[in-house]
Amino acid sequence: MKILLATGIYPPESGGPATYTAGLSSVLREQGHEVHVLAYGDPSLKEEYVTRISRRGGAFVRYIRYAWSAFWHAYHADSVYVQGPVSEGLPTMIGAWFAVRSYTMKVVGDYAWEMAMQRGETDLLDVFLTKRHRGVIGWYERIERWTARRADRVIVPSRYLATVVERWGVPRERIHVVLNANEPLPPSRGREAERSALGVSDRVVVMTAVRAVPWKGVAELIESVVGLPPSHILVVAGDGPELSRWKALAEGHGVSDRVRFLGRIDRTALAGWYVAADVFVLNSGYEGYPHVVAEAASCGVPCLVSDQGGNPETKEIFPDLVRVLPYRDIAAWTHALSAVTKRDERMPVAPSWTYSEMVDRTIETLRGTRDPLSVVMVSYDRELLDPASVAFHRVASLASTGIVIHALVISKADGSASTQDRTFSARAVGSVGIFRIVSAISTGIKLARSGSHRVLVTAQDPFAAGLTGYVISRYSNAPLELQEHGDFYSGAWATESLRNRLFAPIGRFLLRHAEQVRAVSDRVKAHLISIGVDVSRIFVIPVAQNVTALLSRPFGAVSPVPHIVVPCRFVAQKGLDVLLEALSRVANQRVPFHLTLIGSGPLQADLMRQVAKLGLTDRVTIEPWRESSRLWDEADLFILSSRYEGWGRTIVEAMAAGVPVVTTDVGCVGSFFRPQVDGRVVQPDDVAGLTSAILEQLRESDRRDAMRRSAREATHRLPSITELHARQQDAWRML
Repeated sequence: MKILLATGIYPPESGGPATYTAGLSSVLREQGHEVHVLAYGDPSLKEEYVTRISRRGGAFVRYIRYAWSAFWHAYHADSVYVQGPVSEGLPTMIGAWFAVRSYTMKVVGDYAWEMAMQRGETDLLDVFLTKRHRGVIGWYERIERWTARRADRVIVPSRYLATVVERWGVPRERIHVVLNANEPLPPSRGREAERSALGVSDRVVVMTAVRAVPWKGVAELIESVVGLPPSHILVVAGDGPELSRWKALAEGHGVSDRVRFLGRIDRTALAGWYVAADVFVLNSGYEGYPHVVAEAASCGVPCLVSDQGGNPETKEIFPDLVRVLPYRDIAAWTHALSAVTKRDERMPVAPSWTYSEMVDRTIETLRGTRDPLSVVMVSYDRELLDPASVAFHRVASLASTGIVIHALVISKADGSASTQDRTFSARAVGSVGIFRIVSAISTGIKLARSGSHRVLVTAQDPFAAGLTGYVISRYSNAPLELQEHGDFYSGAWATESLRNRLFAPIGRFLLRHAEQVRAVSDRVKAHLISIGVDVSRIFVIPVAQNVTALLSRPFGAVSPVPHIVVPCRFVAQKGLDVLLEALSRVANQRVPFHLTLIGSGPLQADLMRQVAKLGLTDRVTIEPWRESSRLWDEADLFILSSRYEGWGRTIVEAMAAGVPVVTTDVGCVGSFFRPQVDGRVVQPDDVAGLTSAILEQLRESDRRDAMRRSAREATHRLPSITELHARQQDAWRML
């Protein structure tokens, strides 16, 4: 890759960003990448692959110079990696925009908060983020949030900083945690030799290494020294604007002889003090990720850290060496430090995160291979808005750390719902009539453009939802997946109404132009191929069902008056008119039975009239929908009389429950369900055939029992929900 590294400072200037960028640049070049560094500094310092921008002329002038250079170098780069959101971030963003290049940004802190703290602000960062500020601090806030939100990706060194950047308005799926690796420390002379040379052989050394700014908590550590045994000394490495105040504070408390200020020291001296120290402390009110703690712990030094920022995350990496204490709790720190004694010689602890690993992870991020997959889902299912519903949990379980799902529910309902980790969220897109579609399209485009840059759109039918998804996908340049659950092109669906006949060509167009089509059965796949959908774009994933509880239902004898159960929506698709006609013929042969229709729908009144007309009033009951676990409590026979089905959930449930099945040749019949082996199968709209199959199931007990045992056994071959979800996730990744 050709990579532009844009930074504020670079060696010979010192500081974390300078050290990080120099080390990263060196390793990247070793790996064969072409790297150019852009930094502020003295332009007279000539160095190959480094351009330095003079700071003369004020902020506006130097930003113009930096932006022009960023434009030129970004234009010739494959990837732009900027090391901060303000002084380097703003001009790089401008230059990259003119060069038509995206950029990745590293964020190691909240620059606006740091500037506010140096101006006397007292709020900790978490409180600061809840407010909006005016003046210079307000401008810093706007700039860092603006530049970060425009970045393709944001790299942060801790999970805590990821939450900070998310509060800036950067979508979670654009944020990547890449720990900072420690630059190897120079070798030391050994613990006793270092302690002797530093004059601390007889002392308990409490060490900290910080920039001298208010939130580093050194003032509180000095107060703790007052309550420590005389053998304890505090060693403070680092300089900054607070250093003189800390020295005055030590003198004021009468402990200046037990607090040693080292000022800025090089890494050789720092390594010597790590080896000499008995404990390393970091009582800071904020840290993005405390690399000094990782350095000390990697040398085998026990560490005490505050409970702020990314500090507690170091305990996960060094669980035996790091202890977390409350920030600014002087009593707790005094008590903990009083218990510190001289430590024995310790072998260095191997660092858990090498420089090579950090660089490899950074390259993966710059290339986009670590971007999570962002899925914009278009649906009509209101249950997705209810966190307690089965539908919510089913779709939420498709999300993962690598897949984020945003569901748009086109419905009159209001509301939204999300999982705690926000890998799945659903929102209602309510409005009036056609404006719901317009609102869904507008919202979907914003989601597709604002999230991860690995985006796809999926729609749960090929009609209104599919058209909505199609427009979203084309405007956001994201691939489209259509889901075909209903077998709409079997031939029967289009004959049901004028509306269906009008929608049929729309669905046909969308299915042919979608990049991927999910079919729920082989039957649906065959019908899609027959209307011209490219077979290479179709993949079959059955409907995910959990039937474990039904498998424990005992096989019972058929009642003297067999109880026939039919759970479904009361619509033309279900062929209930054919079922009632067939059952009237069964009744004419004086065969006892009782039918319970469970559900509701627009044809309920028509069904009641047909029941009365056929003289079946005493034999038919209509009940509202009940929990699926109770559908089969008293069932002796299940009948599916549908004219078409994509899969047929109730067929599978009846099979698992051990309920004998009579079904039309639809959905999973012929693939998962074996005709005349797992149950009796007839053609749709065949009254005579359905009548005969019902009579056979009621009269031929041995054959009926063999079929239902075979059917239950078949359900053990049903793919698990985990397996089906893995197939769907893999299909999305391929897309």
